[in-house]
Amino acid sequence: VLRWQVGDTLGYVVAGGNGNGGAFTQITTSYGLFVDNQYNVYVSEYNNDRITKWLSTNPTTGVLIAGGNGAGNTAEKLSLPWGIYLDSTGGLYIVDNGNHRVQYWAYRASFGLTVAGSTSDPGPWSYQFNNPTSITQDIYGYIYIMDFTNERIQKWFPGAPFGVTVAATNMYYPYGMTMDPFGNLIIADTYYHRVISFGLTCPAPTSTTSAPATQAIVPLCPTATWNQTSTTIAGSISAAGSTSTLLYYPYDIDFDAYGNMYVVDYYNHRIQKYPFGVYIGTTVAGFSLGSGGSRSELYYPTSISVSKNGTMFILDRSNYRVLRWQVGDTLGYIVAGGNGNGGAFTQIGISYGIFADEQYNIYISEQTNHRVTLWFNGNTTVGTLVAGGNGQGNTAEKLNSPWGVYVDSNQSIYVVDRGNHRVQKWGAGVNGGLTVAGSTSDPGSWSYQFNNPTAVTLDQYGCLYILDYSNNRIQKWYPDASYGTTVTSGSLNLPIGLKFDRLGNLIVADTSYHRVVSYSVMCPATTTTTTLPPPQTRVPLCATAIWNSSFTMVAGSTSSPGSTSTLLSSPYGLTFDGYGYMYVIDYGNHRIQRFQQGSNIGSTVAGLNPSSGSGRSEFNGPSALYVDSSQTMYVLDTYNYRVMKWQIGDTIGTVIVNGRGSGSTFDKIGRSHGFFVDTNYNIYISEFGNHRVTLWYNGNNTAGLLVAGGNGQGSTTEKLNSPWGIYVDNTSGIYIVDQGNHRVQYWPS
Repeated sequence: VLRWQVGDTLGYVVAGGNGNGGAFTQITTSYGLFVDNQYNVYVSEYNNDRITKWLSTNPTTGVLIAGGNGAGNTAEKLSLPWGIYLDSTGGLYIVDNGNHRVQYWAYRASFGLTVAGSTSDPGPWSYQFNNPTSITQDIYGYIYIMDFTNERIQKWFPGAPFGVTVAATNMYYPYGMTMDPFGNLIIADTYYHRVISFGLTCPAPTSTTSAPATQAIVPLCPTATWNQTSTTIAGSISAAGSTSTLLYYPYDIDFDAYGNMYVVDYYNHRIQKYPFGVYIGTTVAGFSLGSGGSRSELYYPTSISVSKNGTMFILDRSNYRVLRWQVGDTLGYIVAGGNGNGGAFTQIGISYGIFADEQYNIYISEQTNHRVTLWFNGNTTVGTLVAGGNGQGNTAEKLNSPWGVYVDSNQSIYVVDRGNHRVQKWGAGVNGGLTVAGSTSDPGSWSYQFNNPTAVTLDQYGCLYILDYSNNRIQKWYPDASYGTTVTSGSLNLPIGLKFDRLGNLIVADTSYHRVVSYSVMCPATTTTTTLPPPQTRVPLCATAIWNSSFTMVAGSTSSPGSTSTLLSSPYGLTFDGYGYMYVIDYGNHRIQRFQQGSNIGSTVAGLNPSSGSGRSEFNGPSALYVDSSQTMYVLDTYNYRVMKWQIGDTIGTVIVNGRGSGSTFDKIGRSHGFFVDTNYNIYISEFGNHRVTLWYNGNNTAGLLVAGGNGQGSTTEKLNSPWGIYVDNTSGIYIVDQGNHRVQYWPS
């Protein structure tokens, strides 16, 4: 490199000058340099695949700034670098010509970040370059790249997914480019042997050049319900097809900030875009109508996530990849997978669910790999395991054919664990999931069950909405609830995709009816018919309390056992809720009867079969009961050796303790007649047959913890003999009716 003063007849060497070579006293064939305001010289060494800095005070030896690790396309390497530009922070933009990209090398960094172009992927599309040569930057941070073989200049905001062509006419293999003091782009139009200027203009913004107004997100009201009659907004229930008004097995939908709807048209291998209120679709990705593996084709796409500005992330199932695709482009580029079907973290398996967050990081629910992987924005090489990945199974650390996925603002991942018929919540950085909806490996149509669910989304209140595929319904599941509420269930045929639009309507890809339907949201005012009556105030006992020696019969009939609504058979216990209802354990009829205050006519609220049984709708000798403030019942089902949680209105309960038969190991309970539920919903069970009391923590049905007895049958202080009733005080001390010893024992915490 020569420094030459205007008017002088010769220059003097400020870098290199020691022949062609790779020593730091030498430079090789080079095409780009940059001089900073201290007259330090940065040389882009084409054949050495590196950038060196030559200090103005030391023209003898250069210092390695970027590359220098051999030719290559990984982050720490360069391939035939050309133009360079130094920003005000000391970061260096490098035109990595052989890799058809621009790398940004931060000050003192050991690797670069791709900020423009697609690595080792030359082409003419807006996200590509073909042998770029020169670069400059404006005051707003936009970079301008001379795209040599495409004979154009691309304007690119660093990190954007694509560039915009600002000049592309009448050039012939141009090499050089800079911006003059007036903002004009000046080009060395090499093969036309000339220098040309593209003059700058600053037109006023017009409605034709500005984006349309975004559609505001309307928050859901707390009382939101949805119309049970759907409206078809795309496709037709009567016909599948490939025209602009038809769909063929739509799998998923999503929306941009302008209200446009994007539909994954699975069998047509395309994405259709529908402006708000328009029934005619336009193909915006996958233009061939046939399957294929090129960048312009899709092969059975299954899921989509769309950014606010309309950037599409498409899960291309049978190509085992995710494509990022800009509306207007004729092809996309790979941001995850693309290395065939497999279980390595450079690959994805057959997949049906995708979620892109605000930073364009991509979560992929891999059905055949039984895992969820996270592919960070800018890293298309390898994914990171964030859920599952421990083989197929139904324990907390495993998944079984996962499908839909949703990530909340806390980076908690909700996974539709389809093969296990449940939804798992996987916190950031944890090794196991928590079941937040459904009943593990227990498909069905009851309110606590799913049957092959496919999709999940959340509202601002934390409520889950799950598309229950085989039951053709949408279930709403409140946080920490034990069952769901059906919000829509009519006129669907094996639906797969579910999203909210920006108005709060529930939009469903009604797959086997080849259409997309909308269930419109409604916000009814709260009325007295939808709220519970006020709870009764508990009257405290007076210090001198005594009780009448004559009783009044409030339920049943003396010496007349029966199973009608006015009769009982061997009632074992009773309790009250906060509204004055009395709940009676009708032991001989294997049911729970509820009596309104002042009435002797009961209604069956749990155990709907008057004979014994072991199904979820049946009891076998229930003997203890607790009812919480929300009228949820906890029932000790003695001869099924389990505790069931049962919601009023349900025809079936959920097993929350044991259910694995009788036994003395701590994963089971024996014959039991008494229990106690504390304020945290932990359950203490008085095990008559095992002569012990065990504590089962809320949410843990794996094993109980010994808290009293358990030293064999006996009458000494460390033993119990056929214990029955139990009460736990506010210090966690336990009062135990030690029936076989005819005493009450107090077991301190």
